Amino acid sequence: MEHLFETRNLRVAFDTLDGEALAVKGANIHVAPGETVAIVGESGSGKARP
Repeated sequence: MEHLFETRNLRVAFDTLDGEALAVKGANIHVAPGETVAIVGESGSGKARP
């Protein structure tokens, strides 16, 4: 199957005053043609990057 988007082993971490905070560890994501995807979360939760 062909994917429009695919990522493997996604890792997201943030530096804090107490050290690194791991938000995502090892996520695999793919979006196939015809699928609908939504990204949800609180305001200011990091859904978009400047």
